[in-house]
Amino acid sequence: MATANSIIVLDDDDEDEAAAQPGPSHPLPNAASPGAEAPSSSEPHGARGSSSSGGKKCYKLENEKLFEEFLELCKMQTADHPEVVPFLSNRQQRAHSLFLASAEFCNILSRVLSRARSRPAKLYVYINELCTVLKAHSAKKKLNLAPAATTSNEPSGNNPPTHLSLDPTNAENTASQA
Repeated sequence: MATANSIIVLDDDDEDEAAAQPGPSHPLPNAASPGAEAPSSSEPHGARGSSSSGGKKCYKLENEKLFEEFLELCKMQTADHPEVVPFLSNRQQRAHSLFLASAEFCNILSRVLSRARSRPAKLYVYINELCTVLKAHSAKKKLNLAPAATTSNEPSGNNPPTHLSLDPTNAENTASQA
């Protein structure tokens, strides 16, 4: 009974998804309730109840625990593709620490973990979903391509763009500089 309530709470937290997909939100608790793995997916809900006093540290620890559980599940089911687990770990390391300690990430991990346990055949779908979320919340590396793009879009010197079209030598010089 407690695990079924926990799963319903998870669906309530994902109101945006439930509004976008009203059909799947009702079968999800029924599909996840019979699973033997539901007690561990209810753990974040207990943490969520106490997190109002504990703050983000509680989510961070719970999220780390859930992510490790997901990695263990992936290790067992993706033995033929050993690159999956290091790739997931790398994605997690690149993600912003604020997101890794958020309630949103806790909800996503709980949902992905419970679905992966109830439908092992779709594990790669859930891995992809998690990778997409982690990539969206990752620290982007800045490339030094901005100056090159600026020089190709703007004429060199103080010549206005009309001079470029009128003077072919100036156009050649500008093209060679870019």
